[in-house]
Amino acid sequence: MNGNEMMAMFHLMEEHRLILSIDMLEGDTQVEELRDVITECPNLKIAIGHFGMVTFPGWTEQIKLARYPNVFIESGGITWLFNDEFYPFKGAVRAIREAAGLVGMEKLMWGSDYPRTLFFQCYFRKLSALMCRKRGKSVFLSYCIYFIVHHPSFTLLATKIQIYPLFL
Repeated sequence: MNGNEMMAMFHLMEEHRLILSIDMLEGDTQVEELRDVITECPNLKIAIGHFGMVTFPGWTEQIKLARYPNVFIESGGITWLFNDEFYPFKGAVRAIREAAGLVGMEKLMWGSDYPRTLFFQCYFRKLSALMCRKRGKSVFLSYCIYFIVHHPSFTLLATKIQIYPLFL
């Protein structure tokens, strides 16, 4: 991230007053690299996405980068990362409070993957209910599962099928 070509791009973005919206690897893996960018490009506005990958160890190190005046934390994906909890997402609420304590609420930006989370949870609950009622093979259900696993927009959903053994 902080190689010569990337740094040249970040300087260009800073010069043209563009915003860097970045989703980092889990935990603190890339924190020092981004800190290099932040200190070298102090006027480059940066939005760290997915609330610092909040459900992984070391997430607060990403949040702490928002202590720099040009860095903010974007919360899109937070309901997805806590989707196993469903509403009211108590873990997400705790994480938001913790992050606000670290950097201040004014550094936290609204973002939402809630439509994706809601679709995922409702869709799989409905499929599960259908499988419980039918207890047999269903062309419709087979097609839906195939679509979810193979559709490019839903590649992450494929891993969730393991959590729903009724489909197998």
